Amino acid sequence: MKKMLALLTVLMLLFPTALAEEAPPVFADATGLNGFLSHVTEDPPIRSAWFTEDCGYSDDGYETNDPEEIQALLSAVLTLEIVSVSDLCVTDWYPRLQFICADGTAWGIGFEGHWLNLEGVHYNLAHDEAFWALTSAMARERLSDE
Repeated sequence: MKKMLALLTVLMLLFPTALAEEAPPVFADATGLNGFLSHVTEDPPIRSAWFTEDCGYSDDGYETNDPEEIQALLSAVLTLEIVSVSDLCVTDWYPRLQFICADGTAWGIGFEGHWLNLEGVHYNLAHDEAFWALTSAMARERLSDE
């Protein structure tokens, strides 16, 4: 037992991060949001935001061209934080969001349920309440218009 503890101590001194858990990626970097936003200016501005619930049987989308709604969604997205990798997943709800600039440049993200899905890895998010409330409001508004 003492040899094992000594070995672990030596390993931690030689490789301090080898036994530590890897820090989660930064949301805006991992999703390409920072790169997209570096392109967004007064010309070209973000002209629309599109969201879909994509529930497996329908990929109907909800689009807004309202600058206030777009800014609210963008603000909510900018607060999202990746906190950890998740082993959980769902099989029938794949929400997606996309911002589209006047020149056609676009940025989007996909989810699996409330988990961010990046290249098949699911991440737990923090500070996502406003985002989900806004996208639910978009869906409700669209349904009330029909």
